[in-house]
Amino acid sequence: HQIILRLPYPHTDPLFESTKLMKLEQIHILNCAKFIFNCYKKDIYTKFKARLILNSQIHQYNTRISSNLRTPFERLDSGINSFFIKGINIWNKLPHNIKLANSILYFKTNVKKWVINNSPTF
Repeated sequence: HQIILRLPYPHTDPLFESTKLMKLEQIHILNCAKFIFNCYKKDIYTKFKARLILNSQIHQYNTRISSNLRTPFERLDSGINSFFIKGINIWNKLPHNIKLANSILYFKTNVKKWVINNSPTF
């Protein structure tokens, strides 16, 4: 009907907001955050965990970002856009209370709420 009459499609944002469903990009953000949680808090991906370094481990200055994970240098776009680097960037933007989670269920629930309510972009 809309195609035949060449009517514009209605925007989907209100539909996603009312149903509390996540868009594809938001699901990707959640999965990147879960990956870093499993690397950092659990011993699931030990090779990746070895690459996670806090800023406070680099220098002794007490800065606002000392508790953030250090983003490794990547020269190529394929490295910059990797799941691992995006996960670190997402982790660093999460509220502190979410990062303190010990349970994956608590973490997932709160990251999902945060993503839906804040619509972060990376």
